[in-house]
Amino acid sequence: MVASPQTIEQPVSASQLNWRTCWYPIAFAVDIPPDQPYGFSIFAEPFVLFRDHQGQWVCVVDRCPHRLAKLSDGRVTDGRLECLYHGWQFGDGGTCVHIPHLLAGATMPERAHAQSFPVQEHQGIIWVWADGHVPPTPATPPTIPGLETDGVFQVDTATDLPFDHTFLVENLLDPAHVYISHDGTELNIRRDDAAPLEMEVLATSVEGIQGRFRRADRPQAPWGNIKFHAPVLVHYDFSNPAYGVVGGLGLYALPLAPGHSRLLVRRYGTFFKRSFTLKPRWLEHLRQNKILEEDLSFIVAQEQFLQQSQQPVQAAYFPLKTCDTFVMEHRRWLDRFGANLPWYVGFATVKPPPMDHGALGLSTRFERHTQSCTACGGAYKQLGMMRQAAWVGAATSVALALVSDGQVQVVFAVSFLLAMGTVAMAQALASRFL
Repeated sequence: MVASPQTIEQPVSASQLNWRTCWYPIAFAVDIPPDQPYGFSIFAEPFVLFRDHQGQWVCVVDRCPHRLAKLSDGRVTDGRLECLYHGWQFGDGGTCVHIPHLLAGATMPERAHAQSFPVQEHQGIIWVWADGHVPPTPATPPTIPGLETDGVFQVDTATDLPFDHTFLVENLLDPAHVYISHDGTELNIRRDDAAPLEMEVLATSVEGIQGRFRRADRPQAPWGNIKFHAPVLVHYDFSNPAYGVVGGLGLYALPLAPGHSRLLVRRYGTFFKRSFTLKPRWLEHLRQNKILEEDLSFIVAQEQFLQQSQQPVQAAYFPLKTCDTFVMEHRRWLDRFGANLPWYVGFATVKPPPMDHGALGLSTRFERHTQSCTACGGAYKQLGMMRQAAWVGAATSVALALVSDGQVQVVFAVSFLLAMGTVAMAQALASRFL
């Protein structure tokens, strides 16, 4: 007989993670349009980013204080975020600086100002502190040591995913699945190398989890270090100071809404430098999205079963110590420190989402990644223009071939074939962004 899960609710305390007093990674700075509002959510609460007249990031609640219109549907003009419903404008710190219908000389009402939140660009990522009343502590977001070291490359990819934040973190804390799920897709990864792992949890606290792992059949091999900075960052550190090697993987998990999370992947290091730096950013993004899609259906199925059954992990999973140690430690961490998260599935406890999130519209790679990525969105548009130009070239070649003869006609026939080949190539590559 399966025991019923405990559903817990308790006030914020020092022994529990206060999800509001945390830094959240929103997006890579290069992927946020500099002259448009950028809407997002944290645990289903709406926010919007924009740059003020000094070029500084400002984050406010994505609701106009006037009649609750979404400010992210507005526009940015001269460093002011303008609501397109009644034209209210907001500047530095969310201060309301203009109301078209306010009488001349009238004092700006205090309630007209939008609540603002601390923003920081740190290591190329835009971070938001989710409490507008408590100053950030710590003052800076989680840092990846050695990232700014000379000679260290980095490749960044961001993708939205149709499953919950805690299921994403579970997947990120699972090095054992990589050899099976990502055989041939990840660099130097083959399913034949899958083996029992020696996994040790070194420390657990409200700040997160620290551990290390290596193959059980290779006790002389160096440890791989893993750290979960609650609630958003999983960091794999493969650096070897003795040999001057720096490198690892930063995996940033943003809880957007029930059944909706965002993953920011950062590969960095001094190894594999040539294979990463000599190809365009969009080409690495295609590979990274393929990796994420290899796990996607498994994670969606896990989440659906646990949500429908309302079972905790303890009742539903059959974990192995040589495979799932960090995954189980994370679910136990949620039992111990996550009671004040808006929702989660723990090892022995469950806190259901407050609402039915319904369909998310994240069924395609275009929706999950391409439309919000500057590199891939740009490449997709360029392929479209290339395809159109090739069609024009093909039509022109046919027309000129019809009015030509002899050797010239052969040249135009070859031009037609080359143009059609370009059309086919551009169409095939464009489909990979969709």
